[in-house]
Amino acid sequence: NAVVTNNGNAIDTVILNFSTPFSNASSYTLTVSNILNADNVLMVCPYTYSFTYNTSIEFANNFIVVNENHGTLNLQLNFNNPSNCTVDLVVLDVPHSTADSADFTLATQTLNFTSNSLSSQFVSIPIIDDNQAEQHAEYFVLVLRNAVGCAISGDTIATIYIKDNDRTAPTPNQEIELVHIASFDPSGSNNSTCEVVVYDSASQKLITNSAVAGVVDIIDFSNPSAPSVINSINMNVYGGVTSVAVNNGIIAVASPNVNEQLDGSVVFFDISGNFLSQVTVGALPDMITFTPDGTKVITANEGEPNNSYTIDPEGSVSIIDISNGISNLTQSNVTTLYFTSFNAQESALIAAGVRKTKSTSTLSQDLEPEYITINAQSTKAWVSLQENNAIAEIDLINNNITDIWALGTKDVSLFGNGYDVSDNNNEILIANWPIKSFYQPDAIKQFNINGTNYLITANEGDEKNYTGLNERTTVGANSYVLDSIAFPNAAMLKRSYNLGRMRVSTLNGDFDNDGDFDEIYSVGSRSFSIFNADTKQLVYDSGDDFELFTALTSPYNSIFNSDHETNSFKNRSRAKGPEPEGITIAKICNRTYGFISLERLGGVMVYNISDPSNVTFVDYKNTRNFASYGGDNGPETITFIPSNQSPDGEAYIIVANEISGTLTIFKVQDNVPAQQFNTTASICQGQTFNFGALNLTASGNYTQTFTNIYGCDSIVNLNLTVNPISQGIHTVSACSTYTWINGVTYTSNNNTATHLLPNAAINGCDSVVTLNLTIINVNNMVNQNGITLTAVQSGATYQWIDCDNNDAPIIGATQQSFTPSVNGRYAVEITYNGCTRTSFCITVNSVGLAEYDTDYSLLIYPNPSNGLFTVECNKNVELEIYDAIGRSILKKQIFNNRELIDLGNVPNGIYFLKANAEGHQQVNKFVISK
Repeated sequence: NAVVTNNGNAIDTVILNFSTPFSNASSYTLTVSNILNADNVLMVCPYTYSFTYNTSIEFANNFIVVNENHGTLNLQLNFNNPSNCTVDLVVLDVPHSTADSADFTLATQTLNFTSNSLSSQFVSIPIIDDNQAEQHAEYFVLVLRNAVGCAISGDTIATIYIKDNDRTAPTPNQEIELVHIASFDPSGSNNSTCEVVVYDSASQKLITNSAVAGVVDIIDFSNPSAPSVINSINMNVYGGVTSVAVNNGIIAVASPNVNEQLDGSVVFFDISGNFLSQVTVGALPDMITFTPDGTKVITANEGEPNNSYTIDPEGSVSIIDISNGISNLTQSNVTTLYFTSFNAQESALIAAGVRKTKSTSTLSQDLEPEYITINAQSTKAWVSLQENNAIAEIDLINNNITDIWALGTKDVSLFGNGYDVSDNNNEILIANWPIKSFYQPDAIKQFNINGTNYLITANEGDEKNYTGLNERTTVGANSYVLDSIAFPNAAMLKRSYNLGRMRVSTLNGDFDNDGDFDEIYSVGSRSFSIFNADTKQLVYDSGDDFELFTALTSPYNSIFNSDHETNSFKNRSRAKGPEPEGITIAKICNRTYGFISLERLGGVMVYNISDPSNVTFVDYKNTRNFASYGGDNGPETITFIPSNQSPDGEAYIIVANEISGTLTIFKVQDNVPAQQFNTTASICQGQTFNFGALNLTASGNYTQTFTNIYGCDSIVNLNLTVNPISQGIHTVSACSTYTWINGVTYTSNNNTATHLLPNAAINGCDSVVTLNLTIINVNNMVNQNGITLTAVQSGATYQWIDCDNNDAPIIGATQQSFTPSVNGRYAVEITYNGCTRTSFCITVNSVGLAEYDTDYSLLIYPNPSNGLFTVECNKNVELEIYDAIGRSILKKQIFNNRELIDLGNVPNGIYFLKANAEGHQQVNKFVISK
């Protein structure tokens, strides 16, 4: 209650100021009454006014980042116009948050405030510093809800990120190292591009191309530290250039039509740049390569649509037969393969994961071949269909497309698969998100390990971005509606500092066609992968290695996820990150390496892929400028020059950089120490022994030391035992003299001989096992099988083998003695003391002849084993191991040697080893018991 007077003067306005509210409430009522004039005459009737006091509460910050060892986070809330107020602080769990109670301590609670509360309120949140390596950044989400006596202002959601301090950057072991020798600009003006680089060992020349300038440069590489351009070919007169290849002095250039939706061509030049011939291929040839045997040139014809998407040519692969030389080349030598036959399989292929992007195009129009790789035998090719997230297989013997298979997607919500997804929060946060990413490789390379074909892929990703079809959008776009059931966390995801800025596709994810998205799909997995090309299964993916290493390693983290045209921090985080682009492989010593270029940040990643399921990080080198933009930027393709083909005996990696237009020249330095080991071999007199570069026709025993075997820095002490020539293939008849492998000599009219089975005294199998050969009634052998074979070893088990029937075990022949009833060749398999060994085959016929056949001997020990056992054979042999139900477990080749086999990861049980060697096939049973 208040009385206001004016001492008789007129009052127009009365202002009432209150330092505190009248009561603990946010709404008030003001009653005005008894307003009298100077004569005490009532002028205004009583009137009541209601008003709100405007109490509000809000998060001081909606985006907070702390380290795991931060201790206690004091979460600040701003309290405006204090009055009595309550509000719920809600802790959201999965799917809103990836951090949980093991990472922080906070429960949902009701916060109480009064008129005496301070304007800044704090909630203590202990951050737990554990010793467990977790995703680089985990996050939890808080929400303000259910305010009573006040209003919630600002954003009701806050996201708190916790950076893990136990997950460290991958450490390169540098068993090989890239040493920067030089950077070279073929244009000399830094105003061109450089997309592809290849090497011709015969002439010691590099061949590069620039699509912008429309030229192919021929570069003298005889001095790797000072290359020089010796000629440039103007490709604009042919329509331009997209790719180049070289083999044995012949340059092949892929040239698109001026109208890129029409057929392009391949133009051939000699190593000096002189025109040789030209043939037509499919629309937009985008990559070109020679087969390893040099008999064919193959192009991946991308067949891209025009910008309005009114014309969409079919993607194709062209095969040019050059086996009769370039000078005789005509259009009849060109076979262009289209995917038309797969149109009828469209539904099945899409269901299997092949990505179709344009509904009004046929599947063959939609498929866009990007890159080709070929096996060493030049019999099979694999082609990446980048936009379609698939691989095509091509039979190069019959020139037909045999298969298309999908690569699947990478789950970014899994540990180790995180992405940094925002370009405007100024923090490196490699976190898990509900995203499925298509691998969509650009470059792919085939390699073979132990008889299995693998593909290594650089998973760049590529969107359809035309006026007639644009799939690009962001999670935060108003038009990109997330299904409310699948994404109850949609509001949190759409925040720009969270997932809102991430570029995603509108072509995939709306499974029920109701206009909202049930899953989030992006293009490019920010990694490289290894696929088993035989089984079509993913074997390895590098996960978030590329981002994690560059985020936690100086100086790369200063321009983390920057573009190749600027040093802006994180401006590619929302779009494919470092963007792996090019790839090549190298065999150095007995090790296989993969080299992957990062198109945006730059540089080359190196991994040892000798064991595709156990890949190791080896090196990373980047020659761009980090202080100010410059240096080598935008790496595209990579080529490897082995030491035995280079000008100076050193191995090199050459990188073509599209944006800077430069070549980066790295020397490959092998840091693996020299190895020393001994090997022993036994051959027959007159036979040829092959060991690395050594080809020896033996005439006597000797010991010799060799270095640089197989290109390795190794010292090998070779002990070679040469056996008498009598140990070859033998015929036994009356009155002849015969010598067994153990040196025992006998005359066949004595009717018996004893033979020591090979490879005794190996790995503890030191029991003497003998095979007796008895010739029965030598002078009366007509229509008789007069040979008895008796294996002697007390306590051993036996299985006789028919060498002429795929080395099949003979039913019932499980005893020591065996008299053949049918002419042919026979051997015995003896298992004793944990070892199984097989004799050479002995020939039995009706005229009394027996032959000692040294075709091959196979030994498996120990048997049973714990999964680690040795297979030994005296010939080159292909092995395949099956489980008890016939599933193939392992394929491997052994080259006249012994090999340690590790099956420690398979369960206990019975397994079968099938061996094929020069026409022989043998199946051995063995047991794994751990």
